[in-house]
Amino acid sequence: MIDAHARIRELEKKVEVLERAKGAQADVLVRIDRMGQEISQVRGKAEEIGKQKGGGSDPRVLQQLDLLEEKTRALEERIRQFEKALLSETSPDASPDVRSEQESYEEARRLYLQKRYGEAIDKFDVFQQSHPKSTLIDNALFWQGMSRYSNEEWEKAIIKFEDVRNRFPDGDKAPDAAYFEALSFRKMNDSKSAKALLQDFAKKYPKSDKVPLAEKLLKELK
Repeated sequence: MIDAHARIRELEKKVEVLERAKGAQADVLVRIDRMGQEISQVRGKAEEIGKQKGGGSDPRVLQQLDLLEEKTRALEERIRQFEKALLSETSPDASPDVRSEQESYEEARRLYLQKRYGEAIDKFDVFQQSHPKSTLIDNALFWQGMSRYSNEEWEKAIIKFEDVRNRFPDGDKAPDAAYFEALSFRKMNDSKSAKALLQDFAKKYPKSDKVPLAEKLLKELK
């Protein structure tokens, strides 16, 4: 629980930095996107803590989980407000297509955060068809993979994660795609394929925050 709260505080600091950030909108959207993923991880950690400690029977654990959930919702709301302000401040000279691209992507991502995975997958499909040259295509593919993963559709998730790695090997979503692809193989009890992805993870993605997790998972698979 302490680790989860520390994660929340880290996210709060990142939101504050983001709110002061200046620069290209595409870069800001990518950073917002990563925070969305981190929020999902925090919620997953909270659920894990609840199961480990028998959250259904311990009032103290329930209280802590409620507080964690409240803080997470507050973070999501701050991100949504920032996104709204960001889109509303789009330069008058910007084309309607650019604005539509941003809004389309954010709509699909919000559906994922709301755990409406089937709808998110469909919306990301629409986004990719409407904006095939977008710099956020790899993000869209990744979140489709995460939607499949969340629905326990391991094989379909693997296809999306592989698509991210093959088409965008140098993109910021490639490391996460490789990690969650390995997790998907593990869920399918295919340790051999999971190991193959993890064995050179640190070498391929030395700057990824998933390196410690990948190394830990590799040890568990041995």
